[in-house]
Amino acid sequence: MPTTAKAKPSFAKGKSVADYLNAQIDMCGKSQKEIADELGYTKPNIITMFKQGITKVPVHRAPAIAKAIGVNESKFLRMVMAEYMPEALEAVERHMSGLLVESEREILSVYREAVGSVEIKVTKAHKSALKKACKSIFV
Repeated sequence: MPTTAKAKPSFAKGKSVADYLNAQIDMCGKSQKEIADELGYTKPNIITMFKQGITKVPVHRAPAIAKAIGVNESKFLRMVMAEYMPEALEAVERHMSGLLVESEREILSVYREAVGSVEIKVTKAHKSALKKACKSIFV
């Protein structure tokens, strides 16, 4: 069986931001100094502090950190908020979910529960299967 690239760990429940960040930084191929420089930090020890959970990832910097290490920015921000400020995340998701109606929010919630936070690339085949499933369930 052919080998494939290492899969990115998911944003699994119970996995801390520090643990996830530690794993992702190890896999991203950049040094902590490179990451710190990219983020505008003058000392790379701040990255060590994030990885060890000594210092919390600043919520407003979470997307930039995610981008620097090659992970989904929105999902990492959601993970950071879920750990550090779950009530705020719940309020934002409940009241600021754009143009989604309640039934669409529920479907999105079921999707997230089903796949976890694993990064998914939706293909044409996926779209077709989802359309078929939705038609058979909802129509």
